[in-house]
Amino acid sequence: MRILLILFIFLFNYTTYTQTAKEYYNSGLEKHQNGDYYGAIADYTKSIKLNPNFAYAYFNRGIAKEILEDLNGACVDYKIAARMGHTYAQEIVSDYCD
Repeated sequence: MRILLILFIFLFNYTTYTQTAKEYYNSGLEKHQNGDYYGAIADYTKSIKLNPNFAYAYFNRGIAKEILEDLNGACVDYKIAARMGHTYAQEIVSDYCD
């Protein structure tokens, strides 16, 4: 019974954790679409802190950095997203970074 309780608590916390990362990501997308690139970067960063394996957050943070002409920062994020398997990030890295 204890094991089931521990498993339930773990799964509940994981679900909450993932939803929060997605919420920050979605907030970042909204800010990005409205031209608030600094706000988008802040939200993508919060999303990444909560879920370091969120390739799309790295990729979109890279796009926002590129728009703000932080090309080195953009390439860092693109490379991380590419290592995680983000196909378009892999293309950008091979074409523009390095």
